[in-house]
Amino acid sequence: MKSRSLAAYRIDNRAGTSKLAVIVFESTKCKRFDKRELEIAMEYEGRRIAHLIETMKAFEPDPVAARPEGFRYGVCSNGSQLSLIDPPQRY
Repeated sequence: MKSRSLAAYRIDNRAGTSKLAVIVFESTKCKRFDKRELEIAMEYEGRRIAHLIETMKAFEPDPVAARPEGFRYGVCSNGSQLSLIDPPQRY
């Protein structure tokens, strides 16, 4: 798929004090997105997405607790968790 239109918006935490994520809209159609419509939608949906991310943080696995169970995690250079590398084998 060759992108013809892209739009990206930063999602801040609900307090507006830190960045949580970036959401990217992509289309193969030229001039697919109306900037004002996306801004209106993201003003509302951005708060909902921030709430979801903040709520789900409580359910993120703790790499220290997961290691004895056989999980290993990749770590970014800034120290943040990247992804699950090896799930434990259960037979």
